[in-house]
Parts: sequence; C-alpha cells; structure tokens
Amino acid sequence: MEDHVNKKVRGFEFKGGPGFTSSMKAYINQVGTIVACNENSYLVRFDKGGVYNYPYPEILEHLVDNTPIDLDLVLEEIRNLKI
Repeated sequence: MEDHVNKKVRGFEFKGGPGFTSSMKAYINQVGTIVACNENSYLVRFDKGGVYNYPYPEILEHLVDNTPIDLDLVLEEIRNLKI
C-alpha cells in the first residue's frame, strides 16, 4: 500500500466507507495525488485544494498511468498484426 503514496489518481464516486460527500462531486475525473494510506482508505489531495479519503481497494482501479508510450513500438506492432 505504501508504494502508492505520491501516485496520481482520478477522483471517482463510490458507495460505502469512508463516505462519499457532495463536495467530492467536483473532483470526479480530476487528477489528484495520494498523500497517505491505511488498510481501508487512501487520502488524496487535489490541485484545487480538496483533500478526501477514497476506499481501498477500489481506488486502485483509478490510478493514472504516467508511463510514456513508445509510438514507434505501437506502430510496429500494428504493422505486424495478422488479420
């Protein structure tokens, strides 16, 4: 779990604990940073200033992958497709 601290995540709506509030709606699909975590929830800070708890493990489905894409490799794979 600790390895997710400082990773980017998109805000999302959820049911159950730790409790989705109406003020969290403004952050749906907005990218924030995980600043802390425990066995039940992750604390996310957004650029607009909001800080909210999101449930674990659901948050893992909303992590933002910042891995760069090698377009040359993708194009080569497309060229090699056998249809």
